[in-house]
Amino acid sequence: MNESDREFLFTKAKLKKMKKNDIILRKGRVQRKLIILLSGTLTLKKYKYSGQRNVFMVVRDGFVLPINKVIYEELSDFDLILNEDSFFVEIERSDIQGLMRKSTSFCMSIIEYMNMAFNLQEEFISILNGRSNINKVAWSLYIVFDGYRGVGAKVSHIPISQDIIADNLGLSRQTANETLGILQEGGIISVSRSNIKLIDRAKLEMMIHEEFH
Repeated sequence: MNESDREFLFTKAKLKKMKKNDIILRKGRVQRKLIILLSGTLTLKKYKYSGQRNVFMVVRDGFVLPINKVIYEELSDFDLILNEDSFFVEIERSDIQGLMRKSTSFCMSIIEYMNMAFNLQEEFISILNGRSNINKVAWSLYIVFDGYRGVGAKVSHIPISQDIIADNLGLSRQTANETLGILQEGGIISVSRSNIKLIDRAKLEMMIHEEFH
């Protein structure tokens, strides 16, 4: 995206501030505005078939609402909930479409973003289908701490419980707890109730590199 595209979007962006626990997007709603998080953190929660809502993603400033949902007016399959008082901007779908019609560089940026999201999903499926439990848990934590390969900013803690990790990865609660315990004993993370803190990013990155490449 070139400077002209950025200037155009800046003139169309509307700054908003919302409070902790506010829901800025609900499951089943059509999203007609692009959301870019400027400060704070939010949690993306998806629903299981049972109706239970689980954490799927935790992101910081820099997160952009999946743009395909805005362009194609897709129904949201998740809730976006603020973890703290946050600032973000909204850009109308019509303005996004207008820029797409006149800017090749902007279209290429969108394609690149969507391709990155697709590759991330493919990687997630690969990890679930062919890795050990320690591999699954380490990767799932790393990808969040790392900002989802550039989708959001890097973070140092995740407001998520062991039960949710177990459920998201298809593990028993005992297995998830034991695996997190191994990572904690290795000085990589610190685990407390509904929160996992990153202690040694370099060590986790090294573990991911050694195990997954």
